Formats: sequence, structure tokens, C-alpha cells
Amino acid sequence: PPRVRAAAFALAGPNGTIQAVTGSDDGTPGGWIVSSPIGFQWRLRSSQVFGRLDSEKEGSLKFRAAELFEAKTLVGLRTDGPGGLPAVSVSTVYRRVPATDSPTGGRFKVGVADDVDSSRPDLLQAIQTVTV
Repeated sequence: PPRVRAAAFALAGPNGTIQAVTGSDDGTPGGWIVSSPIGFQWRLRSSQVFGRLDSEKEGSLKFRAAELFEAKTLVGLRTDGPGGLPAVSVSTVYRRVPATDSPTGGRFKVGVADDVDSSRPDLLQAIQTVTV
């Protein structure tokens, strides 16, 4: 999922890897194992998810989704403290953007060369913020 990739990127950098796990013999719930290129590893486990609909201005809606992950260090510097496990928060804001609102004044582009389908009156924009 995109929020898991965002959390993994924040912990392990752009070359980190993610492996889904289903659970363990001791009853620990599944999650994802994130590995960094230098050998550090974390177990990410989703602990809270929420979403809400915001109205920015008349006729404009935003949907905000947030997921909080516990990040247990498996290999590397231990960061567990009296407050518990460290956490990674991934927030995503989705909004509809009229096709005429391109910052360049022209058509929106995906990547370097691909124009977005001009028959669409608007696009869905998603902006993600990650906090460790």
C-alpha cells in the first residue's frame, strides 16, 4: 500500500525494501519488515487509521486519511523508550483539482512527457506527508 511505502521510505531511504509478514508463533500480529541498505530493520505495524471529509471552501471538498504505524527496531539502534515504540505517521490529503488549474497554465503532465487525458474536467490530487 502507498502509505506503507511512504513510511518505509522515511525509515530506510529510497533503496529500502519491504516484506509483508502475516504474524508469528508468539501471537504478534503481522505487518511489514522494512530493511535499509546498511542492514537496519524495523517491523511496521499499523496501529491507528482514520479519515475525515473537510470542506475547504464552498463546493470544494478534501478527504484526509492518516495512518499511524508502530516501528519496532529489529536490527540497528534501539529507540524503544519509556514512552513505548517509535511511530511513523503518514497523512494523505486528497482533493479534486480542475484541469484548468495547472500551475503552468497549460495541461497537467504526468512524469516528464505524458499529458493527462484532456477529456477529464478535473484530476484527483493526493499529497502525502510522513512524520517519524
